[in-house]
Amino acid sequence: MFGQVTMEYLVLSLVAISMLAVSLSALIAIKDSSARLVDDGLLFRLSAQKLGNAISEVCAMGSGNRRVVALDSQLAIETETADDGSVVRFRNSASSLVSHSLCPVIAASAQLEGGVIVENVGGEVALREQ
Repeated sequence: MFGQVTMEYLVLSLVAISMLAVSLSALIAIKDSSARLVDDGLLFRLSAQKLGNAISEVCAMGSGNRRVVALDSQLAIETETADDGSVVRFRNSASSLVSHSLCPVIAASAQLEGGVIVENVGGEVALREQ
């Protein structure tokens, strides 16, 4: 009788441990993917803010000024002309950020990554990859 009871407890313990192992591996995978999403979101926001600040700075300093900005994330960029300058929208697969500029903004490409040259040419801010 003791042998049978011991064997049943061993089998039940083995089943419980295997269920814990499966659920633990799933939780670890969820944690890793959520951490990656947070990192990607932070890099996107940092890159968009860097580029938005450079646009404002070059606009304020006048024609002939330029800055090179190193982006940490790929950005899709859309520009619209507004009454008081331009509205610039930065996007990636999960987020978007809007920046305003007093100068019209012209992007040479809809996707920017790596080094970006921000240049004031005759009162218009031009964006192009380095």
